[in-house]
Amino acid sequence: MKPQLPLLYIDDTEADVELMRIMLSRYGMTLKAAATGQEGLTDYHPAKYSAVIVDWNLPDRDGLDIISDLLRRYPQCPVALISGALDEEKSAAAAEMGVECFEKSLNFGYIEHIRSFANRQACVVNRKVTG
Repeated sequence: MKPQLPLLYIDDTEADVELMRIMLSRYGMTLKAAATGQEGLTDYHPAKYSAVIVDWNLPDRDGLDIISDLLRRYPQCPVALISGALDEEKSAAAAEMGVECFEKSLNFGYIEHIRSFANRQACVVNRKVTG
């Protein structure tokens, strides 16, 4: 059996978390959710997760602040931003940080993008470990 790919998903919307958990489990990925940015920052460690997906709108801080903290602590942290209302300003700010962005949509196309992102990050980690 193929090992599962663990992801940390920082999002306070339970329905979004459950949807992401169900959809990504089809691709052999496991999802650990954090409802606040602080909870996610406390839980994250590179040995535990292959990648981190951070929602823009969190109850304690915005997603880019969380991503900035993650990257300050772990410069090689594979992290992406997700939002239900992604605009040019958010996209540009994330791009300046070298962070990929995904927009939540009703057709769920973003799930495939997240799967691809997570798999690319897992390949990078595997090359570092075996190479």
